[in-house]
This record gives sequence, C-alpha cells and structure tokens, in this order.
Amino acid sequence: MLVCVAALGVALAGGSARAGDESSSAKCLKYKKVKGKRVCAKRAPAFVTGHYAGVTSQNAALSFDLGVSGATVTLSKITFVELDNTCDPDVGSLAFASATATKARLDAKGRFHVQLVTQRATGRGVLTVDGVVTAKGAAAGTATDAESENVYGLTAVCSSGGLTWRAGAGAAAVQPAAKAPTGHYHGTTSQAGGAGISFDVASVGGILYAQNILIKEIDESCEPNRRNIALSDVTVPNTPVDGRGKLRFYLKRPDPVSPLAMKVFGFEGTIDTSGHGSGTLVDQHHEIHDDSGYLPVDYACTTPPVTWTVNGP
Repeated sequence: MLVCVAALGVALAGGSARAGDESSSAKCLKYKKVKGKRVCAKRAPAFVTGHYAGVTSQNAALSFDLGVSGATVTLSKITFVELDNTCDPDVGSLAFASATATKARLDAKGRFHVQLVTQRATGRGVLTVDGVVTAKGAAAGTATDAESENVYGLTAVCSSGGLTWRAGAGAAAVQPAAKAPTGHYHGTTSQAGGAGISFDVASVGGILYAQNILIKEIDESCEPNRRNIALSDVTVPNTPVDGRGKLRFYLKRPDPVSPLAMKVFGFEGTIDTSGHGSGTLVDQHHEIHDDSGYLPVDYACTTPPVTWTVNGP
C-alpha cells in the first residue's frame, strides 16, 4: 500500500512578524505618552487566529493553525493530506501524506516559506510550501513535493509538480470538491465476452485507494504463429485514486518468474462522483525461452486494446 506519511524533521522558516500596517483592533504591545496621553506605539500583528482549512489544486485537503504570541505570528500543525506524484521511471501514480509539528513564522506582510525534509523507510523527499495569510483570515500559496522512492524494487524520482493551494479560517475555510464514492465496484472488460472486473475504493488516512483489484481474464495473442493465451484472476496492487478520480498503475520490469522476460502491465482510468468508472489496460511480455513446448523459444505476447467499465455504490 503506497501510503507514505512523512516524518518531517528539518524546516527552514522565513520571516518574523513586525509591527507595521496592522489594524487598530490588534492588541497593543507597547504604549507611549504623546502630549500627556497614553497611545499605542506597537501593536500585535492583526491576523485571524485559529484553525485554517483548505484545498490544493489536486483537490486534496490541507490545514494549519495560526497563533500570535506577542509580535510573533506562527503557523503550526501544517498538514497536507494528499500529495499525488508521478515518477521516473514510470511506476504509475503514487500518493504521499505529510503531517508535521514544524512551525513557520509569518513576516509583517503575512508571508511564509517552509522547506520540509521527509524521511521514510522507503525513500526521502522535500516538501516546499510558500504562502501568504491576509488579515481577513484567508491564505493562498504554492507547494511542491519531490521524492526519491523505492517502488517495486525500482528507485524512482517522483514529483507533484507545482501546486497551488488556498485556505481560510472559520467561514473562509475551503473544502475539497466531491470525490469518487467509497465502496465496492464491479463491471466488465471488452474481452472474453465481458470478463469480470471488480475492486473496492476505500479511504486510507484520507487518501482514496482502489483495493482488491481483480480481473477475471486477460486474453493475449502471441507471436510468432499467433497462438493465444488466457491469464486468469489477474490482480493489481492497491492504487491511489486522486482528488479528480484518476487512478493509474504502470510497471515495466523483468518478470520475477523468469529473469529472461520483460513484462509491461498498465491499468488506468477515472471514477466520477456518481460512482461510474472506466479505463483501459494493457499486458505485454517478451520471453526468450519457454520450457512448456506450447510456445516458440522466442515469443512476445500482448493484449489488443482493452477497455473496462465499472459501477459502484
């Protein structure tokens, strides 16, 4: 299961809060006398404190807390529930979660910058977050996640690409749009008179996954001599379903059963908010020996274009 919760231990936070264009309603930190009258000489920054909730451009939730202590404005509990990455070499889509106790300071204009180094048993990455918070309790910014991850025995370099995000406190909070419904999905492929396909969509730590993916039959045509083979009860590893309903698994590597074979398998599609899904799959392998005697010594098998459709809850 490709849920990666970052253990974020290093942060570079930029800026410190200073008095400046804060509103007169902000708490006074220092007084002085002017013509015998006591007036405020320095006010605390005027920001809406409390919990902020928001969404990224990947339709994934994020949150943080904003607090003021004296002249210092601090963000804490910075959490990105889901960061969808693509990788090189291509291993399909991966999803990472990031939750940290690291704090970031706002400058006098509400700006902040945090760079978080992520350490996991399977890899290492850097999440960079920039943003600005307004006095009205709204916030917006950018984020980029970059990972080096061990996936299926391959070392993959992964990235979310440049993301945007927005958030707010109280009535200004921003919630993600509707996503694919959780539950059981079943349907057919375009092969074998409608071979069965099924899977479950479940939330794991706030990230949706297609689990227990089962394809009852995949038919392949092999060269030379165009002999046909059928693969039964093909399973696919758990695959993230991102905030836009997209899922994609892809693997190209030597076949673990036969080190002289190269195998390519791809499974991708989209699930909409009404619980309808559709997509494509491909299965290919090239074998340079075969002990069964059924196929030539050197052969290559592949599926024709295969589509699938499913309906859920």
